[in-house]
Amino acid sequence: MKRRCEDVKNNRYASYGGRGIRVTKEWQDFRVFIHDMGPLPGPGYSIERIDNDDHYRPENCKWILKIDQAKNRRANRRITIAGTQFNSLDEAARSFELPRSTFKNRIDLLGWKSELTKPAISGRNQFGDPPLYTHQGVSRTLQQWADHVGLLYFTLRRRIKHYKWTLDKALSTPVRVKKS
Repeated sequence: MKRRCEDVKNNRYASYGGRGIRVTKEWQDFRVFIHDMGPLPGPGYSIERIDNDDHYRPENCKWILKIDQAKNRRANRRITIAGTQFNSLDEAARSFELPRSTFKNRIDLLGWKSELTKPAISGRNQFGDPPLYTHQGVSRTLQQWADHVGLLYFTLRRRIKHYKWTLDKALSTPVRVKKS
């Protein structure tokens, strides 16, 4: 706590001391800290600031399990799905009983919006359908288009998302075969 607030060489200083977060002067004496906070309640606990932008001081700190504290990080991606707010991707993934990586990929790679509001469709998952792409009057998902024209999904996705190709160009351009 003290190092990340006071030591500019600490790798976490920028997120604490660099943001102006300080440890109250009284807590420089460890006995005062223990008097104010009490002893560590048990293994797996850590000190948490209630207001993330305020200092380490008695009125703003409490003991909390590290697993619960992780939910309150500034870097967490807060999302809303079907009107339910989640404090992190981990929390949302657990709620839908999916691995975090699967859940994150569905949002990032498939282009799903984090504010998914579509109701569940029979035989579909709770997140709604992936986006549809229309070409010559036919609408399909990228995976369906890739299967239809014989491309790998990631090749088609890269052409559209990374290279910013039109769907027509992405579907009609043959894959280059490298000569050996």
